[in-house]
Amino acid sequence: MDQSFSEIKRILAPEGELWIACEQTKVNYFLPNLVEEEYLRAYQNDLGLELVDIYQTTPWFVTE
Repeated sequence: MDQSFSEIKRILAPEGELWIACEQTKVNYFLPNLVEEEYLRAYQNDLGLELVDIYQTTPWFVTE
């Protein structure tokens, strides 16, 4: 996943935005260490990306 986000960062325009929508149950199952917003935010910051916001409408969430 690190490699994927690094490639996204590489091709993303300056000040560009990436929106991700996902079912919360999928995150809970496949990425249990990123369920909490603080961990997802730290993970993206470590990759040089900024998590602007999370919108959650059960059972879906969207990151901006």
